[in-house]
Amino acid sequence: MSAVESTPTAAEALPGPEYGPFSAAAAEPTPPGAAPESPQGLTDPTSPAASVRAMKKKHGYERQKRASFAGLTTKSSKLLRTAPVEHKENAPPLLVWHRLNLSYGPSAPVIVNCSGAVDRGNFVAVLGPSGSGKTSLIDLLSSRKTTGYFTGVLRLDGLPFTQSRVRHSSAYIPTIQAFPALLTVLETLTFVARLRCPRSVSDAEVAENSTDLLDEFGLASKASEYVGGTLASGQVVKGLSDGQKRRLAIARGVISRPSVVFADEPTRGLDAGATLSVMKLLGDLARTANIGVLCTIHQPHQTIWKMFDRVYFLSAGYVMYDGPAADAVPWFGGLGYFGEQQLGSASPSEVCIDLMSIDFFKPAHLYGENTMRDITDVAAASWQFTKTKLEFYDDVLMRCNMVAKDEETLQLIIFDAASFSTEIRELFVRAFKLRRRDPTGQLLRFALMLAVSLGAAWAFGPTRDVDYGEMNLTTAHRTMHNNQGILFFYICAAALSMFVPLRSVAYDHAHFVHESDEGLYSVAAYYLTNTIVEMGSSAITAAPCAFAYATLAGLRDVPLTTALLCGVALLYTQILIFSVAITPSADHAYIVATGIFILGFVSSGYPVAVESMNQYYKWVRHYSTLKPPFDAFVRIQFGSSAIQDRTKDPGWHNYHQGNVGTDISIMLVTWLFFSVTSFFCMRFLYKHEH
Repeated sequence: MSAVESTPTAAEALPGPEYGPFSAAAAEPTPPGAAPESPQGLTDPTSPAASVRAMKKKHGYERQKRASFAGLTTKSSKLLRTAPVEHKENAPPLLVWHRLNLSYGPSAPVIVNCSGAVDRGNFVAVLGPSGSGKTSLIDLLSSRKTTGYFTGVLRLDGLPFTQSRVRHSSAYIPTIQAFPALLTVLETLTFVARLRCPRSVSDAEVAENSTDLLDEFGLASKASEYVGGTLASGQVVKGLSDGQKRRLAIARGVISRPSVVFADEPTRGLDAGATLSVMKLLGDLARTANIGVLCTIHQPHQTIWKMFDRVYFLSAGYVMYDGPAADAVPWFGGLGYFGEQQLGSASPSEVCIDLMSIDFFKPAHLYGENTMRDITDVAAASWQFTKTKLEFYDDVLMRCNMVAKDEETLQLIIFDAASFSTEIRELFVRAFKLRRRDPTGQLLRFALMLAVSLGAAWAFGPTRDVDYGEMNLTTAHRTMHNNQGILFFYICAAALSMFVPLRSVAYDHAHFVHESDEGLYSVAAYYLTNTIVEMGSSAITAAPCAFAYATLAGLRDVPLTTALLCGVALLYTQILIFSVAITPSADHAYIVATGIFILGFVSSGYPVAVESMNQYYKWVRHYSTLKPPFDAFVRIQFGSSAIQDRTKDPGWHNYHQGNVGTDISIMLVTWLFFSVTSFFCMRFLYKHEH
């Protein structure tokens, strides 16, 4: 995605209004009263009364400190950085976007000539039919849009947009909440607080203030309960309701005292009571903490509709209206579509969204003749509104450019990223808690490897002391081949057992994807922690089972054999991490990991002799993940001088002539390859998080 910033002038014209269902009289519509007001704190020539002082007096957010949010402004002020910032008369709007255009190609516009602003203390909603561009707009403004091409101008507190500046001064509440199911509510909040709050705040203060914040959000009674959800195994853990999870998500977002909060469909899937609770929470948060809140919502109830300071209507990417919620219906009425008498008991938002929806057939007996039915109608209505705001937002942008030069007027709070050591510590602590509370995968893997170890030891045991020198060549060859098969089987079983925790690894990775969008920690911290934890789990599982197998089967050089078998487990653990890192789901990761295993199996040299392979396929043996450990295993067990003279036949593998150290070195290089590749793949795919 790329952006082109320029300072537009009022003389630049947008597509004209010489089309659509408007008469000459409707070409210059004027809604009852004044034209739509400007964002609070801005001076709009079309709305002279909307001055900075008038808006401050109207909403009273300078002195307003409701009891329900006392913690945000008083006792939690150290954790949340500052008390509410006093609105300076010359300060620029908190968030300004002007003439934004977003597309995925010449014929796929998503946002068209969109302008708007959000100021401190404002609760602003973006509404529109499905596919109107609501989510794309909020993703773009929150610096989470990673695809497409956009042009336009973006300002945050008068400063140019940068990903770092936006990510470290804002909070993003996604539609889908992703919480580790086996963390308590307090642990979930504390984890974010320790990564987002000032380094000067001690762990004890973080814990205390996190508890206070849960109290402010009505979750104090749930502090010691699991958040709940579905585990990687499919097991459902009882925990918070959907509404309570949304409140927890908001608490996670505001723990760092952001200047602006973005919320994408925060009420989706909630019942009426939970919806009202969440939206009231956001509205109170905006006015009490003196921050800007911008959310997308589909069709809010009238009670919620009245909470908004401003609303933005989008249709097919076009701005249809920008102003106070109460003036939306009069505006469209002034264009000749409908009036207050046509609303009935319906919510104004529902009526407006039905008017602007053009992706379905509208029966005349339900919607009347004067409604928007295609993109031409939408573009024409958008132009009628846009031209009333064009010069206004040009002036706002020039004001931002001038005011931003005066550092005394800037109020943006940028919170620091946690140190790398803090990221490592918190990720380790969380990983340990999650695995301790759900040891099923670890126990299953251990049980599987132990069963395989005992079975292989029993199978190999009767033939471990065979004297190959006393056999004829054919019998010795067959006996050795059988014993090699048992060793090869165990190596394959050790590799395949590492697939058991794949869904758990993918489950953790899914949380990383969501948390990387929030910029909680770096890819390096997550990757290092995740790799060490998974390698440690694999070693703890593989070491005792490999030792038991080597001892019971009477294998030569038990310490080296045990280390070699553990090396196979660690190698395939890294392959597992690689498969999860480059794929979007656990199912895809299974395919990648299985493909790597099959390639290693076929080219290992045991099922099919290398000498018998097609000449165009022989090169694959150099990249086999199973051939080096198998070769080393066989050399350790059968490379003795006792059978050295019997192995000169070309059909035999002269393992006694090889070097075990070389095989182990190849395994190490292979592990390093998958390790480095995994990291850089993750770094490339999620490079936007820090």
